[in-house]
Amino acid sequence: VPGDHRIDRRLHMEVVFTDPPLALLGRTELQARGAGLPVVSAVERFAETGRAITMDVQHGVWKLVAHAETGEILGTQILGPRAADLVHVVSAVMHFRGTGRDLLAMPWYHPTLSEVLLSLARGVVR
Repeated sequence: VPGDHRIDRRLHMEVVFTDPPLALLGRTELQARGAGLPVVSAVERFAETGRAITMDVQHGVWKLVAHAETGEILGTQILGPRAADLVHVVSAVMHFRGTGRDLLAMPWYHPTLSEVLLSLARGVVR
């Protein structure tokens, strides 16, 4: 396939198929701060969302990390239902150097697990 195929290390992703699954993408808050970046983060619990309630989900947490000045999404950590699938939404946004404001501009259906990301975006936009 023609084109540039260098690995974008910002998009380093790991998934652990446990119950609940764990998905990691990009930098954690600690890693970003360690690199000297100004950081803002937000955390939401799955059990407090509409879709999780209908699924009887009692566990799970999702964290979003963003650059405090530019708003660019730096990473996410998901421990909860369908984490291995949900992490790809953030990966696509990060691929294009998307921001919390970009996430707020996207349509979100209710009730879905992915709409947790909308709440997280509200938490990182300054």
